[in-house]
Amino acid sequence: MRLLTLLLLSLLLVISGCTTPQQTLSVDVVTDLTPGREFDRAEVKLFVAGSSRRINSEELRTIGFTADYGDAASFSRGRRLADFAGVANGPYVVRVRLYRPSGAVLAERWSSVVVRDSTRVAIG
Repeated sequence: MRLLTLLLLSLLLVISGCTTPQQTLSVDVVTDLTPGREFDRAEVKLFVAGSSRRINSEELRTIGFTADYGDAASFSRGRRLADFAGVANGPYVVRVRLYRPSGAVLAERWSSVVVRDSTRVAIG
């Protein structure tokens, strides 16, 4: 009986020490807009699933990127702008914004993504 109790206690300790696997969500952006001329900055935000497009309170993380004219070819093929490491499996919302040199928003795209293992999403 003691052996069984000890085994159950050991199993419980091992299980309680297990955590949800953490993955990487990579975000690529594809556009025919010209970096350095039409836009000079990009921003990728990660939100919890079900986030409202009007409220940023569910924002998890933001990654910014400064673009110049030399980046044009890479954006037409797809340019990696963000790697969100340590993301748990589950549903998320990604928002990509491209900004004009004046600071105004030139383009904005929202995308829902479900992370299962490490995941890559391309937004165009």
